[in-house]
Amino acid sequence: MLRFCAATLLLLCLGIAPTKADESPWCLRGDRGGEAVVFDCQYASYEACRQSMYLYGPTSMCLPNVNYRPPAVTPRPKRTFR
Repeated sequence: MLRFCAATLLLLCLGIAPTKADESPWCLRGDRGGEAVVFDCQYASYEACRQSMYLYGPTSMCLPNVNYRPPAVTPRPKRTFR
């Protein structure tokens, strides 16, 4: 238990946080049988999502994450020439 607390404290101090569902643009929708449907929204590209589809079987699919908001782009200052 002490090791777990120490590791958690270390991760918090380093600023490493788990990925939120709205931070990645692609989600994998998988069916685990019955009525259990899983949305795994951790993929930065469609190709990365497609590579993980085998985990959920033939009914899985990659979908765009509707909650994804791309980072804001700051405009570059204009260069002046002399």
